[in-house]
Amino acid sequence: QSYALNNSAATSSSSPRNNNDVLLRSTLRFVTNILHESCTAQDMLRDIKFDEHLGSEKCGVHVVLSCTGLDMNKGRSAQLVREWAVVAIRNMLDGNAKNRELVEKLQVVERGKANERDAAFDHRGASP
Repeated sequence: QSYALNNSAATSSSSPRNNNDVLLRSTLRFVTNILHESCTAQDMLRDIKFDEHLGSEKCGVHVVLSCTGLDMNKGRSAQLVREWAVVAIRNMLDGNAKNRELVEKLQVVERGKANERDAAFDHRGASP
C-alpha cells in the first residue's frame, strides 16, 4: 500500500484537489530522498527538460524550486509541499556545482508579470 492510502489527511477528503496535493507531496518527498547524497540523481534532475517545444530551458530543478512558491493560504498540504521542496533544494544543491551554478543564474519572476512560456510551474506541475 502507498503512503497516500494510509495517510489520514488523504482519506479525509476525496476531492480531486486534495488527491493532487497528496500526490504532489508524496512525489516530492520521494524525489527529496532520492536526491540525498546522490550526484547521479542530482544530475538527472537537472537533465530532465520541460517545454522543449517552446524553446524553454526549464528542467527538474525549476520544478522543485517552483514548489516553494505555493500559496500558503491553501492549507496544510501546501505548507508540507513547500517544506519538502526546501529539503529537496538542499539535497539537489549539496555537492553539485552545476546545479548551484544553474540556481545562481536564475532571476526571481513575479507570477503576474511572467508570460506564459516563462512562468514558473504551478503546484500541479503544469504551466499556468
